[in-house]
Amino acid sequence: VRLSVWLEEHARTIALVAVGVSVMIAGGYALFLGGELRYYDEQVYVAITRSLAHGHGFTLDGVQATAYRPPGYIFELLPVYLATGGSVLAMRMVGVLALAGSVWFAYLIGRRVHAPATGALAAVVVACYPLLIYTATTLYPQVPALFLLLAMIETGLRALPADGVTGRHRLIMALSSGLLGGVLTLTVPTFGVTVVGFV
Repeated sequence: VRLSVWLEEHARTIALVAVGVSVMIAGGYALFLGGELRYYDEQVYVAITRSLAHGHGFTLDGVQATAYRPPGYIFELLPVYLATGGSVLAMRMVGVLALAGSVWFAYLIGRRVHAPATGALAAVVVACYPLLIYTATTLYPQVPALFLLLAMIETGLRALPADGVTGRHRLIMALSSGLLGGVLTLTVPTFGVTVVGFV
């Protein structure tokens, strides 16, 4: 009982610490990996991003357009590529920050559906789950997609009348949730079914 009370009282702090821990662990691992592209998929994402950055369009070879990859993740990498001159390490940080955001949204959703302690525990699990840390540091869209999914759910739930917010705020939250769902579908198209189900 004392542990549950302590968790309830310190849930937000625990969640914030979990966010920091996820950034330290995943960020440290990303620094260790540096600019090395270990997998073919990473090479493809960087090649298409580079092609867009240099004005050649959505192509692997700079000539022939491709629909080989969905565009969402590449458009998420593109501003980072442009801002850093194509730094692979900087692009890895997109996944690291997406993991940190996922930790926070896991807390918010857990708090909403059950209790602050539930949210705190969810945040810790997401922050320390090895597969998520590993995937966040590769140039794969899965962790950014997780962030978009959780953000879509939280903003969608904030649009419900039960939240006691004004009509304008509810509209903004509903539009935000729809936008996040659209970007999620463009990032990992299989989530399109989830978006429809959530609506």
